[in-house]
Amino acid sequence: MENQIPDIKLLYENFIKNYNKDIETKWEELSANFKDFWENKILNGAKEDLTDDEIDKIVRILDAKGKGNTKNSLSVANARVPQDKWRKMFRDIKSDDDLKSLLYSLFKEQDEKRLIEHIDELYIKNQNKKNYLTGKSGNIINDLLFIYNPKKHISIISLDDRKKIIECFHFKNGPDFKKDSVGKKIVVSNKAIIDGFKEILDDLEFSPRSISDFLYSEPIKSYWRQSNKSAQKEEKTSNDSEDEIKKNFKENE
Repeated sequence: MENQIPDIKLLYENFIKNYNKDIETKWEELSANFKDFWENKILNGAKEDLTDDEIDKIVRILDAKGKGNTKNSLSVANARVPQDKWRKMFRDIKSDDDLKSLLYSLFKEQDEKRLIEHIDELYIKNQNKKNYLTGKSGNIINDLLFIYNPKKHISIISLDDRKKIIECFHFKNGPDFKKDSVGKKIVVSNKAIIDGFKEILDDLEFSPRSISDFLYSEPIKSYWRQSNKSAQKEEKTSNDSEDEIKKNFKENE
């Protein structure tokens, strides 16, 4: 896989043959569970604090490493967030009307430009809370966007992984990962990967979750990860060569 470009469509065809077709229904059920928690415990719940058990049930959906999960549990992703931080995060959201309003706007927004604005505003509002909600990786926002609408968002929650995938497969119209705001990176990378697979897979049926699962399956995962390492190595070699040329030039001045 390392030295040759894989046939993505063929690999996906083989992958989808063994893919659990009931998984989409299951994600609709889990999404409904999250929405119930959001509407009845966060937005409209009693003023009393959320219990650990109430939060932990939702964390098990959002995080593969959530308390009580096993290797066979169905969850969005490995979010890399300690359990106590999840609890603090949801309690912060419940107690802060601005955070609740901004997150509600994220979940309901259909316009991509406005969604970017909402995310960026949320990052500003939450910047001093130290609750993992708005990290540079975008993990939690991508996690929440997926579980609220799994038919619209991929579950590749890491912006770093999205960058590697977009660059490896040369998907068009991706964000500028160095210069763009987090909001733009989140929204544009989601669209770029989905649109990229629409072009590759052509008439094959897929969902945002199925392509996410596919990209984390072997052998395709090793390909895009190894491809990125090779590109970084080539860039470093090129930069080292330029530095050596400049050094030699100065020595001969």
